[in-house]
Amino acid sequence: MLLSRFWYFVLAAASGIAFAAALLTQAAFNRQYDSDLNDQLRRDRFELELMLKMDARSRIDAIAPIAAHGDVRSALRSASRRSDRDEVPRDVRSGLENKLRDLNRQLEGMQGDLLFAVDDEGYVIGQAGGSALPAGAGLGSFPLVERALAGYVRDDTWVYNGKVYRMAARPVIDSGQYVGAIVHGMELDDELARRLAERLSGATVAFFQQDHVLASHMPQAENAARAEDIEGPLAQALADEQLREGGRTDPMDLGGGSRGVYSLVTGSAAHAGVGYTIARPRHTLASVWDVFTLITIDDVDSLPAPVLGGLIGASVLLFLLGMFFLWVERDRPFKKLRTATGALAKREKDRLTITDFGGSYRKVAENVNEAMDKAVESAAASSPKRKAADLDEILGPTPEGGSSSPQFFGFADKGGPAAEDEIPSIPPAMGPAGGPAGAPKPPGGPPPKPAAAPAPPPPAPSPPGAGLGAPLPPAAPKPPPPGPAAKAPVPPAPKPPAPGPAAPPVAGGTPGVDDRPDWAKGTLLGVGAAGATGGAGPVQRTSPKAPPPADDAFDDDDEGQTMVAQVPRELLDATSGEGPIDGDELHFRDVYEMFVETKKKCGEPTAGLTFDKFVLTLRKNRDQIVQRHGAKTVRFTVYVKEGKAALKATPVKD
Repeated sequence: MLLSRFWYFVLAAASGIAFAAALLTQAAFNRQYDSDLNDQLRRDRFELELMLKMDARSRIDAIAPIAAHGDVRSALRSASRRSDRDEVPRDVRSGLENKLRDLNRQLEGMQGDLLFAVDDEGYVIGQAGGSALPAGAGLGSFPLVERALAGYVRDDTWVYNGKVYRMAARPVIDSGQYVGAIVHGMELDDELARRLAERLSGATVAFFQQDHVLASHMPQAENAARAEDIEGPLAQALADEQLREGGRTDPMDLGGGSRGVYSLVTGSAAHAGVGYTIARPRHTLASVWDVFTLITIDDVDSLPAPVLGGLIGASVLLFLLGMFFLWVERDRPFKKLRTATGALAKREKDRLTITDFGGSYRKVAENVNEAMDKAVESAAASSPKRKAADLDEILGPTPEGGSSSPQFFGFADKGGPAAEDEIPSIPPAMGPAGGPAGAPKPPGGPPPKPAAAPAPPPPAPSPPGAGLGAPLPPAAPKPPPPGPAAKAPVPPAPKPPAPGPAAPPVAGGTPGVDDRPDWAKGTLLGVGAAGATGGAGPVQRTSPKAPPPADDAFDDDDEGQTMVAQVPRELLDATSGEGPIDGDELHFRDVYEMFVETKKKCGEPTAGLTFDKFVLTLRKNRDQIVQRHGAKTVRFTVYVKEGKAALKATPVKD
């Protein structure tokens, strides 16, 4: 799965890089947008200042006809020449005020909310609009009026009677002399804010005094700043050092996701905290996905066709490459595993061949095999328990009667005393009892029994190499098998007869001397010594009937008994080297070695387990299975069952 994992790593890295790039793009976009918005607000302030100046110039120009009107000039000339400055003739005042109201209405859109006519010293001679002033009131102390009486046209912003007015003034000249001035004022209201906001597309314009908004206009735009959004930060803006020193603040965030700039008006009203605000909505990307909301069809059409085609082709190629990696490293091995398990389910095979798989699929195959093995063991453990295998039951007891070690046969040293002592007599089937083979039967009935001979001494142990198998040490006594009732004790073996006269010559030889060939001098364990005949004839001892081998020894369910009644001729031929070797001899040798090695690994004792006795049992079971199943031969395998070494027989018919 290396390629797929590498591909996943590449995709993950590409996704991470793309996501990081999107985050960086979002941050860069927001930063650039804020920078552009700040620049836009600064430009808006400059434009608003220009528009206010143009508005002031328009108002100055609008009052020019009033200042040049003959009635106005005549009235101001008369007032300027009066002797009592505190008193203005009633007819002059009333006539001038009527004329001012009439001329003010003619201004239409530039009609002033305040309109004053002052004499050459600044006393109010007549007015239109606003509350009436007492007699002798003057405006000569205002810088705007003072500069107008000096012959200049000026504009200013006043706070008058609790309201803020945009003021304009120009001198009145009669006969080459300044006889007074016309002062025109328009209140700061929503109409002015509307006209200014229309010139600043998408911006909110508001006028404020101290901590409250005097007039404002909000455009029909998404997230446009409202009057309350502007009013909230007013206290912070008025405390700003830049506002107090430079008359304006840097762009600052307002409520509702907008951003604005605060500035004081030009004129004397600035000392009273009068100013204006320009605000615009702040459209930032709240997430990386918001960038798609900014894309239009025109943006897509603007992409070059080769670039767009290359992006689509690269995406398809990368997709196909990923699918190929998945097929090579996942789909194909998975299909192989599925096919193998299907064959396993159909019993077309017994196990999965783990070498057919690689990577994690090999581990899956191993787990499947292990699970099947455990299932077989569990089924065997849950089946009815049968008696455990016992070597004495399989191989039979030793001739000495009591050892659980397997029996074996071998050959003693030639001519030694032990060989002579252990040479069995000729079996009854080979000659008449009471004499050597071929001797005539004495007349008159059976001969009298000879006197009992003393018991012969125990045979001396054969030295190493005297026979094929080494003598076994005596085995520990076998405990009685569990059961409801213990078996009856075995009666002690009868004492051997007393030594009698010397044995007669064998086969015509010298009395007391064994004339048999060397190969016949072997000791056959399992073939007993002379019986009650006192050596007159060989008596063959047979092992007691052994129980059938347990299931943990042989798994072919063969319940036959294991008896060693007679050493097979072919085995004698094999051991003596004088006859043909059995074709299964090598197989039996391998099974024996594996059986011994397995018992050692399981911690079972192996003392006394020899090949000679072991092969007799294998041959016997082989013959029974061949006869029962009609097989050609039998193959034995060794395995571990419940912590013990066991044998399994398999018929071979081909």
